[in-house]
Amino acid sequence: MPQLAFLWLDEMGCGPTTAGLAGLTRLTTLFLDYTGNQSSRESNNSLLAAAPLSIREVAISGLESVWSQPPPLGRLSQLTRLSCGRDLLPHLGPLGQLRELELCDDSAAALSLEHIEGLCGLTSLQQLCFGVSMPASLGSSRRLQVRREFSCSADDAL
Repeated sequence: MPQLAFLWLDEMGCGPTTAGLAGLTRLTTLFLDYTGNQSSRESNNSLLAAAPLSIREVAISGLESVWSQPPPLGRLSQLTRLSCGRDLLPHLGPLGQLRELELCDDSAAALSLEHIEGLCGLTSLQQLCFGVSMPASLGSSRRLQVRREFSCSADDAL
């Protein structure tokens, strides 16, 4: 299995050990389901911490709204694409190399000031996708503006 490139781990607990995952040196894509209990979240965090540095894409589902300990994504120096929920945004600062971000269960209207500040720290971000369309009632009164500047303030972003 060292040739495996894509791995999807759901909440059922069937998956490799941390040592086994580290041995998958050609793994580039990892999907983790965080919808389980505290034990499964800790297991997923351990797997992420042991994931090979070849990982370029991570998808995380079932996120919590408040993270006591966010997933350890910072050590994945080759990570360029992430799919997650907006509540992980304040913890993405160490991912300076991230080029694509998908907020799969959210719309731009759901972003708070804290979320926008998290986005501002992602200086290599080239693509931002939302899984949910903005409500039509907000379409004309709220706009999301993206600028290629080194600084970002909440007034400029929304």
